[in-house]
Amino acid sequence: SGAFLLMAVYFYLAGAKPLGYVLQRAVSQDELIPVNALSAPGQEVPRREVTVSVLTGHLPPDLARGEQVDLYVTPEDKGVRPRLVLPALTVADVVSGDGLGATGQEQPVVLEVGPEQVLAVVQALSVGRIDLVRVPPRQQ
Repeated sequence: SGAFLLMAVYFYLAGAKPLGYVLQRAVSQDELIPVNALSAPGQEVPRREVTVSVLTGHLPPDLARGEQVDLYVTPEDKGVRPRLVLPALTVADVVSGDGLGATGQEQPVVLEVGPEQVLAVVQALSVGRIDLVRVPPRQQ
């Protein structure tokens, strides 16, 4: 695997520099940037920011900007099971405890989504309790 890594680094260094390209997802520290995480200049993917209020204990306590989370909803109807709404959403911001909208019981989190995903998030907010589950950096 060491030879593969050296070949991958060599190949990347031999290619054209991605000047003007835009990252389309969060990239972890020390992560090699995969080609599918970049878009060419002028071809950026449109994004929207949606704020969700999450009850304390239903999101990682140290959640930070740039991380990815899976969004689940647990409907208020007791006969309906929790379900995955959207996977691997990027956290655009976590409103601090003293920020506008933050309470001791709820934490506002701003998620970055595609325009076609906004409705799914808004519908989930109206159905029940939201859970945010961190996607480990190595699985992003």
